[in-house]
Amino acid sequence: MKDKATEYLNRAVYKDISRPSIQAIARRANDRVATDGHRLHRETDLPTATPSLSNGDDFNTYPNVGLVIDSLPALQSTCIGMVSKSQLKDLKALCKLDRSRLPCEFIFKGDKLVIKSGDSLKNIKFEYELLDFKCDGEANVVLDLRYFVDTILEADKQFTIEYRGEGYAIVIKNQLNLEAYVMPCLRH
Repeated sequence: MKDKATEYLNRAVYKDISRPSIQAIARRANDRVATDGHRLHRETDLPTATPSLSNGDDFNTYPNVGLVIDSLPALQSTCIGMVSKSQLKDLKALCKLDRSRLPCEFIFKGDKLVIKSGDSLKNIKFEYELLDFKCDGEANVVLDLRYFVDTILEADKQFTIEYRGEGYAIVIKNQLNLEAYVMPCLRH
């Protein structure tokens, strides 16, 4: 599981040299985290250890990710589902169509999750329905499609999406004690 967890965390490590303090995986007391400033990937329920960074830098330079993790408001709705191999392949192909950000509308409703291309995507128009979802409420949020796809470690494995209100991070949890906190895109 460690290899999958490290792969998952590395997807959120900041790649640009302009912010060296977030170019590594951070070990906090009971978890490991990685962020690029727009999303945070987290491995939970680890044995307690001394905080450190995987690249050997001083842990005190890492942002206080507890501000994101610990300050979320009450849960408003939850979707539980999975993405098939063919759906994941389709979503990855959409991500390759445009190298810039891919803000998409995510609509949680009843027995499906609908992903629609946003207005800012002038050359890419799509509406994609994921039908293997059960949602206990309704929500509508704009997320970068790449960030959503990066949270899916494996196809055909169940995960949960938690919506906590307009402007708050969407929390995506899988069955390997891995979580992602994805900040919504601004609506134009």
